[in-house]
Amino acid sequence: MHMQQVMAVICGFFLTIALSNAARAGVVLNISATEFDKQGSPQNNMQLYFSNGFIKMVANEATDTVYSQSANNMTIIMHQEKAYMVLDRHFASSMQNQMDKAMAEALAKMPPEQRAMAEKMMEQTLGQVGRGAAPIEKPEKTEIRKTSRSDTINGFDCVYYESFKRGQKNREYCVTPWDKLGTSEDIRGSVVSMTALMEEVFSELSKMAPVQMDSNPFDDIMEINGFPVLTRRFEGDRIVDEASLTSVSEKALGDAYFRPPNGYQQRAMGMR
Repeated sequence: MHMQQVMAVICGFFLTIALSNAARAGVVLNISATEFDKQGSPQNNMQLYFSNGFIKMVANEATDTVYSQSANNMTIIMHQEKAYMVLDRHFASSMQNQMDKAMAEALAKMPPEQRAMAEKMMEQTLGQVGRGAAPIEKPEKTEIRKTSRSDTINGFDCVYYESFKRGQKNREYCVTPWDKLGTSEDIRGSVVSMTALMEEVFSELSKMAPVQMDSNPFDDIMEINGFPVLTRRFEGDRIVDEASLTSVSEKALGDAYFRPPNGYQQRAMGMR
């Protein structure tokens, strides 16, 4: 092989890498949701985009939510405001610092007597755990039960799981194995990683709350061992809303698709 041919092969190799990085084969999940508790039972469509450890959730024109597995963070992109916020495992402590700063500034503006009264109330409500009082009761975890019921939802074979809280069924999922989604992208790895992040954030937030918080909605995902192609939420015996996977397709998606558009400004979480 002549030197020119060798160089051509090398250039072709690097060109192939560049093109694959610019537009990797991604996966698009289309989801349809119906809200039965609202007049007219409105339907909403949502798209989930997966590629190279990214997840992008698009439910409306105003806001996109992007998870990055490599950075282990969540970015909320607000198109109307041309801004974005980043949520990571330090979110709870950052929020606490912002709250402490805001409270200190508010107290500094109060008359001495009013400030003393406010400080006393804060000690009674927020300082109990720190002083060794009984800690806030942990939220009750939901119980997941696999059933013998099966179904086919929009072409996806699935098995039903039911979620119970305090003995009352509040959700059910029809779950298909990850490998039955028919994609080459590692959707499971991205979803599990995102769920772990949200569990950590939720746990930290529950420690800050002066009242008991509800159970972590991400707990169920770790136990059903698959992708829910149908999700129903109940209040008593009534279905409040449901969401179903309608289609799966592949689309070339570069990493730039998952980043905030040029010119968007980053804001601290909790600030609008």
